[in-house]
Amino acid sequence: MSFTTKVKATNELFHVTTDFGIDGKSYRDAHSPLDPNRIYGGHHFPGSIVGTSQYVEYSEAVTAVFSGKKLEEEFGDIRLVPIR
Repeated sequence: MSFTTKVKATNELFHVTTDFGIDGKSYRDAHSPLDPNRIYGGHHFPGSIVGTSQYVEYSEAVTAVFSGKKLEEEFGDIRLVPIR
């Protein structure tokens, strides 16, 4: 399972796919709700902006890892729009 979040500092989209636990030494499929004490892996969309529209433009997706404290769950309909 996976869920959608945004990086608090930048409002960039981060699609969470993996829960690495509290110590980062285990892993399982990620599921909501977001736990601030866990470490999450997934797809980060640098340069994207979440919250201004249901359409989120992006030019790249990279694998990334974030602490749950740095993320905020994003609810609602989000549509990814690739920009080339």
